[in-house]
Amino acid sequence: VFDRGGYSPFTLIMEDSQNSRETAVKAVSKLADEDGVICIISLSEGVADEAAVNEAQRLNIPILTVTSQKDITTVGDYVFRNFPTNNRQITSLVKYAVEDAGSTRFAVFYPDNTYGREMKDLFLEEVLRCGGRIIKTQSYDATKADFNAALDALMSDEKTPGVSQGEPPKRRISIDALFIPDSYIHARSIAHQLARQKVQGVQLLGTSAWH
Repeated sequence: VFDRGGYSPFTLIMEDSQNSRETAVKAVSKLADEDGVICIISLSEGVADEAAVNEAQRLNIPILTVTSQKDITTVGDYVFRNFPTNNRQITSLVKYAVEDAGSTRFAVFYPDNTYGREMKDLFLEEVLRCGGRIIKTQSYDATKADFNAALDALMSDEKTPGVSQGEPPKRRISIDALFIPDSYIHARSIAHQLARQKVQGVQLLGTSAWH
């Protein structure tokens, strides 16, 4: 549609919010009053996105947001969202895992940050609601590149003693699926380290951050 070599009935105008509330308000006001746009697509986050949404609603300009904030559309009739909320993501994911993939035994390997803890809690609640079992959960430091120690703690069956005192357990937990609510970069690294530990036959599940 926006091929520079061809004709298009549309004009794309871009403004930078600079992740600032004040700048976002000015940008929306300019797009509406000076440029006369018919719709705004907001790719901002946090306070800038909230400010843009409120200003667009005040000016009666439709705005399409790309955010997981679940209550963003309650601002008004001119606010739309083209992104699944965290709750909706987890509901769909667990439904697929249980009904389509036939998984019943789950583990969660999550980053020890706000996003990871929230997604872990939502996942645990939905799995239990659907009749599944949470075998184990384990957090890790997302600022580090090596997840082997945390993966060992996750996959080891703590009830099974080692051969000798002080030796780590030899038996692994039995799970159908492992939920990793982190970025695709970390998920890729974790999958690689799981393969090196010869963990096989486990479905890996993630969120939209894997995109």
